[in-house]
Amino acid sequence: MMQCLKHPLNHTTARRLLCTLTIPSLNLLPSTAAYVQSLDACVASKSLRLGQKIHQHILKNSPIIEDSIILEKLTRLYLEFGKIRHARKLFDEMPDPGVIVWNSMIRAYAWRGPFEEAIDLYKSFWIRMG
Repeated sequence: MMQCLKHPLNHTTARRLLCTLTIPSLNLLPSTAAYVQSLDACVASKSLRLGQKIHQHILKNSPIIEDSIILEKLTRLYLEFGKIRHARKLFDEMPDPGVIVWNSMIRAYAWRGPFEEAIDLYKSFWIRMG
């Protein structure tokens, strides 16, 4: 599993992890770092479909979906491809989203709309950070 971490971020890296994950007899669960690198590779290689497959695998097989790093990476993946509703659902599931994730969500709404949502989220950010 750690082999994928030795390769540069690209489509092949993410695909290699997904292929390993789909061999049931191996019964392996990747580490958070392996998922993070694979999701980064999906963004870098512009592969939403592969990112969605990795997301589905995480939901089905991994106890780390509550991991804030994984949620942030999945949010970034969906925002990169303009899937704001998917990203917002993940954002809303985060117990304590970081400033970068808040900024990414606000920016996405400001660029793609609905613009009122960007303003509402910005206000919520300041109330929460108080």
